[in-house]
Amino acid sequence: MAGTLIARPVARKVAGRVARKVTAAPFSGAVSAGSSPLLIPGLMSWFKAGAADAAKTMGSRDFTASSSMQLDHADNASLSRGDFDWSISLWVILDSTTGNYTFASQHDPGINQRSWTVWYQTSLSRFVFTVSGDGTSSTLTSLAADSLGAPATDIWYHIYAEHDASANQLLIRVNDTHQDTASHTSGTHNSTADFSVGSIRVSGTPADYMDGRISGVGLWDRVLTAAERTYMYNSGLGRSASEVNSHASLGNFGSGTSVDFWALNEASGNAISVTRNNNLTDNNTVGSADGPATVNAADSAGDNTGTLTDF
Repeated sequence: MAGTLIARPVARKVAGRVARKVTAAPFSGAVSAGSSPLLIPGLMSWFKAGAADAAKTMGSRDFTASSSMQLDHADNASLSRGDFDWSISLWVILDSTTGNYTFASQHDPGINQRSWTVWYQTSLSRFVFTVSGDGTSSTLTSLAADSLGAPATDIWYHIYAEHDASANQLLIRVNDTHQDTASHTSGTHNSTADFSVGSIRVSGTPADYMDGRISGVGLWDRVLTAAERTYMYNSGLGRSASEVNSHASLGNFGSGTSVDFWALNEASGNAISVTRNNNLTDNNTVGSADGPATVNAADSAGDNTGTLTDF
């Protein structure tokens, strides 16, 4: 079976603003039967030839730094890190690069309760993974994503970061391609700071708020394999909570023993943990928006011609 995919970009209003219009030249080519990822100029899409409709949808939470928006949860044993293998995977899109913006953290430098943070550092123009071994600055290692270089605004990036305790190493990897590592021998401090998406803490007060969107935050009590990292990136499409849960080694959400996952696809309110019940409290009305992959391919005429809408 073959088909033709025609991209017709549209813009629609999302969370009080018009979503960015994607420019994609019309694409015509063979589409084999079954699910096939297609790279169209300016757009990564998912089309299922011969089916009435195919969809790939991820949501995100939309943060405005000037409104002090963030999501948080008090420290507990399942959220705390330590001198063991662990990793985090998330999607971000920056609205600005003029400030320090936190994506996820359990970090309070004001009271020497630093642990870790994944953030954008404006002085370096880099994504950064920062870890402290004892809560103080003396054991602090900050690993910049130099292999990527300066990230742009209005573009989705997948960030994976890990602490490999056995190798005494930190790693940050962007879009499953750009990787940097650094030696870190002091482990990860078991901090009493709140776990937060969208801020850090300074003496208990939120700071360095995110300005942009965050989607699909996963926190594992181990490092992921190369194949698992590639699965999470999924050629820029990301993975829904159900896809992660159904994966043979990444998910097993029912056990709730090795992973926390926040899809961040709620329209409003608290962010729901689909694993260990660590639901994140909404502070200052965090918004919602489309995620890294929100595409519908409709073959309404049944002629294997798909029209992409709703992205």
